[in-house]
Amino acid sequence: MAAAPDLLKLDAAGFLVNMCMIATFFTVPIWLSKSMEMSDLWKVYVPLSVFGGTAMMFSSRKADAGSPRKVITMAFAALATAFFILSLAKTLWMILIGFSIFFTGFSVLEATLPAAVSKLADPMNKGAIIGVYNLSQFSGTFVGGMMAGWLNGKNGGTVFMVLCVASALAAMLINGAEGVTADAAAPGPKI
Repeated sequence: MAAAPDLLKLDAAGFLVNMCMIATFFTVPIWLSKSMEMSDLWKVYVPLSVFGGTAMMFSSRKADAGSPRKVITMAFAALATAFFILSLAKTLWMILIGFSIFFTGFSVLEATLPAAVSKLADPMNKGAIIGVYNLSQFSGTFVGGMMAGWLNGKNGGTVFMVLCVASALAAMLINGAEGVTADAAAPGPKI
């Protein structure tokens, strides 16, 4: 199966996205609670959800118009940028800027990765292929929670530096995928 290496790369990307999600949603609210009441977190999450949903809509259209490779690569680059900012964050504004960039990249990846897996999957094995992708996501959720809990107790910035490096590597992995093409007219499956 020619698409298998690209599917494995997407599985690894799904693992990483969920690992990043759990680690971020564990750590950032703790940081925010030092500057604002927990009951006021909706003031952060509502605007980010609206902005993330808008970014998801536009990026999904761009991915559907051709290969989602560029969209996925740019979203991972956004995650790497967000995590770099968060690893250095000392003020509320730096945390909010980093978290905003993370939320945007995460929202885009949550829409485009499963769609890319579904497009690339062989119709005869689509259920199994999507099942493996889901397993990789849940495994990332487990590892992200474990990593965030362990690293946050020692140095919260370390969590984000690790995620920065992992996201940058994921961007390079997806961008350099052999079977990935940006040409919508190219024959065969593509991401």
